[in-house]
Amino acid sequence: MNLVSIIIPVYNQEKYLKETLQSVINQAYSNWECILVNDGSMDNSVEIINEHVAQDNRFHFINSENKGVSNARNLALQQAKGDCILFLDGDDLIHPEKISQAISNFQKNADLSIVFNTTSYFQDVMENKLYDIKIDAELLNFNDLLLYWGEKIIIPIHSAIIKKSLLDGIEFNTDLTAQEDWLVWLRLFQKNPKVLVLDKTLSFYRKHNSSRTQTVSLKEDHFKALELFEKYIGSENHEKLLIHQIERYYLKSYDNAFKLDAIRKSKTYRAAIFVKKMLAKLKLLGIIKLLSAKFFKDEK
Repeated sequence: MNLVSIIIPVYNQEKYLKETLQSVINQAYSNWECILVNDGSMDNSVEIINEHVAQDNRFHFINSENKGVSNARNLALQQAKGDCILFLDGDDLIHPEKISQAISNFQKNADLSIVFNTTSYFQDVMENKLYDIKIDAELLNFNDLLLYWGEKIIIPIHSAIIKKSLLDGIEFNTDLTAQEDWLVWLRLFQKNPKVLVLDKTLSFYRKHNSSRTQTVSLKEDHFKALELFEKYIGSENHEKLLIHQIERYYLKSYDNAFKLDAIRKSKTYRAAIFVKKMLAKLKLLGIIKLLSAKFFKDEK
């Protein structure tokens, strides 16, 4: 049986960590190790990790200073003994059949390097389902991942189980706090791996107020990533990426300008401007603003 290494970076995730680890314990496939990397947590995450390590020897603990999720994943990759790797965040979940479904397909086809599945996004608790992310197999190639990431395709990192051999020579860039997974996918698909996409929901992504996607400046990191990519993907691909990004933002700006112009030409907008001018002439606008501010203050 193939050993699967599950890698979980942990930073202040005491609220959700037990549920995440229970989803690991609940796996129908039992030949796994779970490497938990504490990334300088200041809550009770370490206590939760220690409890699980004491109860089940498949759990392993690495303690680290707070250096970010990329460093944590890299530390675990260096110690992983598995034939396959599953990256999982400390607030997300996996279906009990997640690993067994992937391993079954790896065993049927030795040429497979990655098995993907559908991921369900939810808000805080599983009952609050938001939407599913289904991966389009046609877009799983280097060129489409380079040009259409975040536009036509996004890959939740725990939607995949990856053969460890494919990750040889690849690590997460520690200069990035977001978009680090995009760069890893690009480097993996530079190797032109054979992949399979299962039409099954086997991973679950939790959105909440303290999750990274809610707190990190994604635009800032996006542009930072673009600067770093040339080193890994070469000048020609980097130029192609930058041209596409410029075209993309130009079209988006043009579309927004068109929509704004349409609003300004609408009867509702013109009526509002007319009323505003009339109120200003009658010197009532300042009084209305003052009364509105007082009303909302009193309501609180």
